[in-house]
This record gives sequence, structure tokens and C-alpha cells, in this order.
Amino acid sequence: MDNLDKSNSATKFIPEGIFLSNENVISSFIGGYLDGDGEVSKEDISATTKSSKLGSQLAYLLLRLGISCSLRKKVVDGEIYSIIRICGEDRGKLRNIKFKIKSFNCNINNSIYGYPTQIINYINETYKESMGGNRGNLRKEVGKINGGYSYRIFSASSQPETINLKTLDKIENIFLEQKDEFVRIIALLENERFSIELLREFYPKLPFAFNSLAKDMCVRKSTMRNYYLRKIPENKLELLKNLILNELRTRVDTICLAMELFNEIKMFNWDVVESIEVVEYNDFVYDFVVPEGHSFIGGNLPTMMHNTQLGLVLAVNVQLPVENGGANGKAVFIDTEGTFRPERIKQISEALGANPEKVLKNIFVARAFNSDHQILLLDKISEMVKNGEPIKLVIIDSLTAHFRAEFAGRGQLADRQQKLNKYLHNLMKLAEQCNIAVYVTNQVMANPAMMFGDPTTPIGGNIVGHASTYRLYLRRGKKDSRVAKLIDSPNLPDSEAIFFLTTGGLKDGAVEEE
Repeated sequence: MDNLDKSNSATKFIPEGIFLSNENVISSFIGGYLDGDGEVSKEDISATTKSSKLGSQLAYLLLRLGISCSLRKKVVDGEIYSIIRICGEDRGKLRNIKFKIKSFNCNINNSIYGYPTQIINYINETYKESMGGNRGNLRKEVGKINGGYSYRIFSASSQPETINLKTLDKIENIFLEQKDEFVRIIALLENERFSIELLREFYPKLPFAFNSLAKDMCVRKSTMRNYYLRKIPENKLELLKNLILNELRTRVDTICLAMELFNEIKMFNWDVVESIEVVEYNDFVYDFVVPEGHSFIGGNLPTMMHNTQLGLVLAVNVQLPVENGGANGKAVFIDTEGTFRPERIKQISEALGANPEKVLKNIFVARAFNSDHQILLLDKISEMVKNGEPIKLVIIDSLTAHFRAEFAGRGQLADRQQKLNKYLHNLMKLAEQCNIAVYVTNQVMANPAMMFGDPTTPIGGNIVGHASTYRLYLRRGKKDSRVAKLIDSPNLPDSEAIFFLTTGGLKDGAVEEE
């Protein structure tokens, strides 16, 4: 039992054999622990331990069963205790825990626990940008008078601290209904002759004050009011129609993006980053194999995330005119690890003075769920190019993630490399035939047998190495800098470049030092 018998209340832990066991054994272990040390009430369940290691291990063991918990520290008489609490809708999963003495079967309908303030703030901002703008004397579709509980979420002055899944579903339906209404108005404007009668038909549904268009129309606000009450001049009809269309399309795009993020919010449990600490580390970097259905994100151990900053910057820069260093084209981002972040694209775009919405529209994001799906996406890209899409860059982040996960162990190494080799040749064929630049990120592992030098080794071996025209090795440098080292090139000598990651993208390290 890993010397568990020699531990005390402050040092006790869960033996490694429990973590290596199946879910039935884990369920029995947790049930036995909660039978002994658990505090079970009608609505809540928790456990308190003096051992911080045990608290952290319990949190991850619960996650093996799909149960999220909170882990908090409490000081009692100068002693620090860890409190593990299972709350919210995850309490329903405790019904399957194998208790022998105690039992837990509470009613979790409409639980007060759920999505935190950060999610509510995002919903609030999206509401303002899409359907909650100032509408003058018009009553909003969802407002203070007729919005009910949902308006509390949309209002910064009366927001609750959390919302549950049921409330999030209601809010999602509100956004969906508004999107459908805006799409209906857009279809009217595109298919019918614009007139004052048509304007009056959809005027009450506009998500913005009509006189807010006065500046773009080059008239006063009182003139805009007269347009609606009396008559729109013939020479102003087309301009007014296009302004309304642009406003509505922008709001539809905002809602569509929000709907995608709502789906992602429902899929994950969220941890809040409370602090970030930079640690100097020059030892081995070990390669972890994560079992299917598990993730490094969340919980109480160090969070591990892949750095995709360079790919995001390239996705923006490829859209610049040729004279500004771009290719005047669009980008495809094949996401295998859930690393694409539209908010980061917005930051980089704003730093370049570009319109973030237009930049995002020119980036086609495809989430690859396995290696077969990743391979099929190449055919889709080829089809898009044939249909006239000016795609100039394909980004794959990361190249080998799915291949590693699906072909584990030395017994499947040959099959993995053969499939990876075929994929890389299809990628090279796409690049040559369609004149597209390809940027891929790759994972690394440590080679413990290497006694001297850098032990990190790229995944994929020689097959990935020979298929790549230029290979860059990125590492952390001094004073928060990054170093890009050219490992292989057919026409350039080996060299290094220093750069910094900033809010606006990448910054040349040489310029920074000057």
C-alpha cells in the first residue's frame, strides 16, 4: 500500500494502485472514504482532511468518474485543512457511488450552482453588442420591463453571481430567436424594394436606435426621425438600406459566435487562474500520455497548454496586402486540441489596425476530432479553393496530437508512421497544387537516455522531419523572451531569432533590445 500505514493525518494519501484501477474500484474506494470521513447532508456532500495531498488526489479521482468538486483551504487553530465539496449538478452523479453506510439522493433541479461571473459577464457583453443596444424610445425585445429573470443576466447592475444550465439554455434560446428575427429582416431588405412602408414593418425590431445612423447618412438626428415619419429621399434609399443591412449582419455574426461558445461552455468545467508563477527549469521535460476522455486542463495540478501564438499571428498577417508583408488571402485553422481563440485574434487584429470581425470571417476554423477527420479536412480545403475561396495559408495545431492518442505503444508505431506519412504527402500535394503555405505545430517528448544536450525530441521522427521544408524549434529565452531556432532548411543557414509575445502579437526581440 505504498507505506500508507506509516502516514498520519497530515501526510496520508491515495495509493497509486487506486489510480490505476477501473471505475468500479474507484467508485468503491470513494464510497468507502465518504462513508468514513464524508459529511453528507440532504443537499450537500463534502469531506475535510488535514492532508493537502489527499485533498488534491481526491479531486482528480472524482474527475475520473466525471464528478467535479471544489477544493478550498481553511485555517483552524493555525492548522490548514483541505475541504472537498461536491455541489451543483454534479451531485447527481454521486447516486452511482458505491456507498455502504451512507446514501445521497438529493434533488438537483434548478441548482443554484453553475457557471461563474466570467461567463455572465461574457453573456452581458454579447447582449449589448447584438440585441441590447440603445433603441431610443423603442422597447427592447428583452429589456427591463419584459425581460424577466433573463434581464438580470443582461444587466450589469443586477447580475446574479452564478447561473445554472437551465438558465443558460433559456438565454441561448433568446439569442437564437433574435438571430432568426434579424435574418428574416435581412432577407426582406435583400429581396424586396426598400421603401418607407418596408422600414415601418420591421422598425420596432431594430436592435439599435434608428437615429444612430444619422452620422453615416450625413444628416442630423431630427432628419432621420423625419425619414421614418414622412418620406425617405430617393437618393438616400440605397445608402440607408446598406447601413441597416451592415448593422444587422454584424449582430448576426456576433450571435453566431456566441452560440458556438455557449456549446463549448456546456462541454467543459471551468477553473479560474488565480496566479501565474514563472519558474526557471532546465531539467528533463517528460512526455505524458493522457487517457481518452481526460484532460490536463483544470483541477489542482499545474495546467499544461500548447502555445499556438505564432499560428494565430500568421492567420491574421496572411490577410494583409502583399505590400505590407501579407498574401491578401484567407486562412484555414485545423484545430486538433481546442486551442483556437477568437478573442486572441481580435487582440492581434486591433494592434494592426484591422477590423476584428472581418479578420475572423477570413479564418475558417475546423475542429478535427480524430486522425481520420483530420485527413478528410484536406479534401474540404481543396474543394473550397476550387469554389473560389482565396485560401493562402493552412495552419494545423497540432499535427501529431490525434496520431499519438490513437496509436499508442511501440506495437502500433509502424501503423502510425505509415498513416502520418500518407497524410503529410497529401498535405504537400495540396500546398503544391493550390499554391498554399502550410504551417504545422508539433509536440515533443523527452529522451531520458540522452545524457548531454537538449533531451527534447519532436514527435513523428524522420517522417515529419523530412516532409517539412523549414523546421523551427521554439523555446523560452531570458526575460520572458522566446527563441526561434532554425533547425533545418534547404536554403538558409542555422540561426536563431528572439521575439516576445505581446497583447498585439509577436514583437521582434532585436527591436526590443534597442
